[in-house]
Amino acid sequence: MSWEESIWPQVKEVIVKTLVACQNDIQYNPCAFELFGYDILVDTDLKCWLIEVNSSPSLARDTILDDMVKSKLIDDIIDLVEPVDFDRKRLFEVLERRINEDFKGGNMN
Repeated sequence: MSWEESIWPQVKEVIVKTLVACQNDIQYNPCAFELFGYDILVDTDLKCWLIEVNSSPSLARDTILDDMVKSKLIDDIIDLVEPVDFDRKRLFEVLERRINEDFKGGNMN
Protein backbone atom coordinates (compact mmCIF):
# COMPACT_ATOMS: atom_id res chain seq x y z
CA MET A 1 0.00 0.00 0.00
CA SER A 2 1.39 3.42 -0.95
CA TRP A 3 1.68 6.19 1.59
CA GLU A 4 -1.12 8.08 -0.18
CA GLU A 5 -3.45 5.09 0.14
CA SER A 6 -2.60 4.90 3.83
CA ILE A 7 -2.89 8.60 4.68
CA TRP A 8 -5.82 9.86 2.59
CA PRO A 9 -8.52 7.67 4.24
CA GLN A 10 -7.28 8.84 7.66
CA VAL A 11 -7.38 12.48 6.60
CA LYS A 12 -10.95 12.10 5.31
CA GLU A 13 -11.96 10.41 8.57
CA VAL A 14 -10.47 13.23 10.65
CA ILE A 15 -12.27 15.84 8.56
CA VAL A 16 -15.64 14.09 8.75
CA LYS A 17 -15.36 13.50 12.50
CA THR A 18 -14.44 17.12 13.25
CA LEU A 19 -17.27 18.45 11.09
CA VAL A 20 -19.76 16.12 12.79
CA ALA A 21 -18.47 17.16 16.22
CA CYS A 22 -18.98 20.87 15.56
CA GLN A 23 -21.86 20.81 13.08
CA ASN A 24 -24.24 22.60 15.46
CA ASP A 25 -21.75 25.47 15.86
CA ILE A 26 -21.26 26.11 12.14
CA GLN A 27 -23.55 28.91 11.03
CA TYR A 28 -25.67 28.18 7.98
CA ASN A 29 -25.55 30.87 5.34
CA PRO A 30 -26.91 29.91 1.92
CA CYS A 31 -25.23 32.94 0.32
CA ALA A 32 -21.71 32.08 1.48
CA PHE A 33 -19.34 29.23 2.13
CA GLU A 34 -16.78 28.51 4.81
CA LEU A 35 -13.30 27.22 4.18
CA PHE A 36 -11.62 25.21 6.92
CA GLY A 37 -7.90 24.58 7.11
CA TYR A 38 -6.81 21.33 8.71
CA ASP A 39 -3.35 20.98 10.20
CA ILE A 40 -2.63 17.26 10.33
CA LEU A 41 0.61 15.68 11.48
CA VAL A 42 1.68 12.40 9.92
CA ASP A 43 4.00 10.39 12.17
CA THR A 44 6.68 7.89 11.13
CA ASP A 45 4.11 5.07 11.28
CA LEU A 46 1.94 7.00 8.79
CA LYS A 47 -0.68 7.66 11.46
CA CYS A 48 -2.50 10.99 11.14
CA TRP A 49 -2.97 13.30 14.13
CA LEU A 50 -5.17 16.38 14.10
CA ILE A 51 -3.29 19.44 15.35
CA GLU A 52 -5.90 22.15 14.73
CA VAL A 53 -8.68 23.33 12.47
CA ASN A 54 -8.66 26.92 11.23
CA SER A 55 -11.78 28.74 10.19
CA SER A 56 -11.09 30.87 7.10
CA PRO A 57 -7.38 30.06 6.80
CA SER A 58 -5.03 32.38 4.97
CA LEU A 59 -4.80 31.94 1.23
CA ALA A 60 -1.62 34.02 1.04
CA ARG A 61 1.06 32.48 -1.14
CA ASP A 62 4.29 33.54 0.53
CA THR A 63 6.41 30.52 -0.38
CA ILE A 64 6.78 28.19 -3.34
CA LEU A 65 4.98 25.42 -1.40
CA ASP A 66 2.15 27.85 -0.53
CA ASP A 67 1.82 28.73 -4.18
CA MET A 68 1.79 25.08 -5.28
CA VAL A 69 -0.88 24.05 -2.78
CA LYS A 70 -3.03 27.15 -2.54
CA SER A 71 -3.24 27.87 -6.27
CA LYS A 72 -4.86 24.47 -6.78
CA LEU A 73 -7.07 25.03 -3.73
CA ILE A 74 -8.28 28.38 -5.08
CA ASP A 75 -9.02 26.77 -8.47
CA ASP A 76 -10.99 24.01 -6.72
CA ILE A 77 -12.96 26.55 -4.65
CA ILE A 78 -13.93 28.47 -7.78
CA ASP A 79 -14.97 25.22 -9.49
CA LEU A 80 -17.14 24.27 -6.50
CA VAL A 81 -18.73 27.68 -6.00
CA GLU A 82 -19.33 28.29 -9.73
CA PRO A 83 -19.53 32.08 -9.58
CA VAL A 84 -21.74 33.74 -12.15
CA ASP A 85 -20.07 35.58 -14.99
CA PHE A 86 -20.24 39.35 -14.82
CA ASP A 87 -18.86 42.32 -16.66
CA ARG A 88 -15.95 43.53 -14.49
CA LYS A 89 -15.61 46.76 -16.49
CA ARG A 90 -19.29 47.58 -15.96
CA LEU A 91 -19.00 46.77 -12.24
CA PHE A 92 -16.02 49.10 -11.96
CA GLU A 93 -17.99 51.87 -13.71
CA VAL A 94 -20.95 51.46 -11.33
CA LEU A 95 -18.73 51.44 -8.25
CA GLU A 96 -16.77 54.45 -9.48
CA ARG A 97 -20.02 56.35 -10.12
CA ARG A 98 -21.31 55.54 -6.63
CA ILE A 99 -18.06 56.63 -5.01
CA ASN A 100 -18.14 59.90 -6.95
CA GLU A 101 -21.80 60.49 -6.02
CA ASP A 102 -21.00 59.86 -2.34
CA PHE A 103 -17.97 62.14 -2.55
CA LYS A 104 -19.97 64.96 -4.18
CA GLY A 105 -22.85 64.52 -1.74
CA GLY A 106 -20.55 64.60 1.28
CA ASN A 107 -21.25 60.99 2.30
CA MET A 108 -17.77 59.91 3.30
CA ASN A 109 -18.85 57.31 5.92
